[in-house]
Amino acid sequence: MNLLVEELNEKNRDVGQTLSTIIDISNEVVTELNGLNFFAKDQTLEEYSKTSRFFVYLISQHLQQT
Repeated sequence: MNLLVEELNEKNRDVGQTLSTIIDISNEVVTELNGLNFFAKDQTLEEYSKTSRFFVYLISQHLQQT
């Protein structure tokens, strides 16, 4: 039982590390895109949706490179 708990704790640490990495990369991408005025203040919901999907695409591309 203790071995199972230890294994679960280790997997939880791995997931936490992965989430932390994704958040860090997301923040870097947002910072870069904000510098390029990527996000418009007057976007429609449809434009925002497209922007969000593109943002997710950029993050996934960055993750594949690392």
